[in-house]
Amino acid sequence: MFGVDVYLKTQTKNPVVFDFAKTYRLLVVVLPLAWIFSGLTNASTMIWFAFPIAELAAAIMAVIFMIQASKRVSRLLKDTAQ
Repeated sequence: MFGVDVYLKTQTKNPVVFDFAKTYRLLVVVLPLAWIFSGLTNASTMIWFAFPIAELAAAIMAVIFMIQASKRVSRLLKDTAQ
């Protein structure tokens, strides 16, 4: 995710959105999943699954943000071309 994060920060004027994605990944996905997995019988193994799940959720969220940004840019380009 680091490479995607660096690329997206260089391609946008609003890098705060992508910092939000990193915070979202940690606070909203990793910590609750780790807490849920800690109650299982094989908790020492299951807690580590919270990280790949969080990375997947962050990647999906980044793709959604990029689609929204792409639509916004294409709309602006169409407006300036007319």
